[in-house]
Amino acid sequence: MNAETTALAKLTIMRQIDALEKMAERIDHEFQKAIDIILGRRGRLVVMGMGKSGIMGRKISATLASTGTPSFSVHPGEAFHGDLGMIHPDNAVLDVSVEREACRNNLAPTSSTTATVVMGDALASVLTELRGFQPEDFARFHPGGRRLLTRVCDVMHRENLPFCQLDASFIEIVHTITRGCLGLSLVMDGDRLAGLITDGDLRRALEGAQDHRLLCARDIMTRNPKTARPEERFAEAESRMRALKINSLVVLDDRERVTGVLQIYDIASDVPSL
Repeated sequence: MNAETTALAKLTIMRQIDALEKMAERIDHEFQKAIDIILGRRGRLVVMGMGKSGIMGRKISATLASTGTPSFSVHPGEAFHGDLGMIHPDNAVLDVSVEREACRNNLAPTSSTTATVVMGDALASVLTELRGFQPEDFARFHPGGRRLLTRVCDVMHRENLPFCQLDASFIEIVHTITRGCLGLSLVMDGDRLAGLITDGDLRRALEGAQDHRLLCARDIMTRNPKTARPEERFAEAESRMRALKINSLVVLDDRERVTGVLQIYDIASDVPSL
């Protein structure tokens, strides 16, 4: 890429940034008026636009519909061929067409489409806040909504958990992990979680010990393992495991007692679709 190409690309981006900043400065009572109109109608918000603006309008309509504002898009040309029948007196109409495009030849839309989408997002964000729209509401409109509604307690392993005590021998730990079928053992100090031993911890202990028969759980375990709460959202726990690059979270109740184990392997199979 030569310098002229790079400069032109940067100029285009800067023009769009400038257009958005100017648009933000012009937000005034007219924006509030639009919000009041939308909230005041019992019907849907109909988004209309020609050409590229129409494509942006369909995106805006989809965003609104999935965030609590019933909406659909209508092509102006099709409206004159029967689609006007889709529009009810209780509907509000949002026209996203533009009269002048932003490229140097006033041909292809550039900043105008960017500004259209951003303004649509601003409308959707404000409406979402004013309607008190919650993640549970979004989940009802989302193909993967069941995942968003699911809590850790809905999918965690809670039966026959693999426990061992701090002084458990190497062989006892191996037997516990094998019986538990989770690839780990929960190390307890009485009835409190002290640590976690995984298959990987066992392999590393074997590599580093002169005589593994002398090792006990306290020598091998990972102290302060990562945990989750039963009522935590499943999606949040999943994101945490992926970010930390770990396979399991120990689930503790509000008294810090072990109530289950959540594993990343469960994510695809245990959460049904809507």
